[in-house]
This record gives sequence, C-alpha cells and structure tokens, in this order.
Amino acid sequence: MKFSYQDLAGNNVEVECESYTHIPSGTAAKSTEGGNYHLNENFSFFKKTEADSMPIYRFAIDRNSNVFNSDELPALAQIGTDWKNLD
Repeated sequence: MKFSYQDLAGNNVEVECESYTHIPSGTAAKSTEGGNYHLNENFSFFKKTEADSMPIYRFAIDRNSNVFNSDELPALAQIGTDWKNLD
C-alpha cells in the first residue's frame, strides 16, 4: 500500500508499506532525551515493502497521524505528521 506524510521540514514523502504487529498497546510518554518517545500508547506499525534512498525502514503512527521512526524501538523519534493512505 502507498502512504504519504509530511516530514518535519515540510516536504511530502511517499512510501510503499505494509502494516505489521510489533508490540502490545500501552501509553506513550515523551522522553527528555533528544525528543524521543517511548512506547506506552497505541501505535500502528508499518514497514517498507520497497527499498528506496531513505534510510528508515519501519514507521510508527500515533492516533493523531504523527509519524515516528521505529527502527530503534523502544525509542521513537518523530519524523513527520499527516500520515495518509494513498490507495
């Protein structure tokens, strides 16, 4: 499935992804260390189905359509907003 989001610089990014289940739900609290988030809330998880030039492979999306890099779980770093399904 094709998705898009707006990165923190305001650019639109499109990725080919599929959803997957990673961990149980909980509640997220923002860490004071470098703006990372730690998983304790409900997130939807997606991983790329096609390689591209972007180094991020997995994404976590919160209930407000904010986009996080989830390659380094359990820490999450926000990389964008406005996650949308384009299919």
